[in-house]
Amino acid sequence: MSSLVKEILFLNVKPISLNACHRSYYRQPKSGKGFVTTIKSEQYRLFEEQLKVQFALQMDKFAKIANFYKNGENFLVMSYIFKFPRNEYLTKVNKINKRGGDLDNFIKPVNDSIFKMFRRYNKDMDDASIVGLKALKMPHEMDEHKIIIEMKLMDSLEGVTIY
Repeated sequence: MSSLVKEILFLNVKPISLNACHRSYYRQPKSGKGFVTTIKSEQYRLFEEQLKVQFALQMDKFAKIANFYKNGENFLVMSYIFKFPRNEYLTKVNKINKRGGDLDNFIKPVNDSIFKMFRRYNKDMDDASIVGLKALKMPHEMDEHKIIIEMKLMDSLEGVTIY
């Protein structure tokens, strides 16, 4: 396994669930068939703005990976750690709070924002090049949200594992 570049992003933002990113409305015109319109939610717009600010402080990491990336020749392995304040992550009896959100629903909104930023440097970058994905949701020692993302750009799939 040959890693070309590895970068780690540190984000101080509460993750948003994919379920909260869009709103759908049924529209019935005066004549004809009705249809569904889907728009970005206000919560998602705010989340994207918060990420833009935090990404701006780490632009060199995006540029480094994007500059090495060759379309169709490289592979990305992404690792996520989503940290939540202990009182959100656990119930009062120290069990995982089932209302805390599904781990897989936190990944897509962050990935979409990451690749929008990558495309500023390299228009060919696409999340289709992700071949490995690791994710963890855990309580934070501090009373804050944190997302830690490791991005590894590989030139071969040899040795890529999820263990």
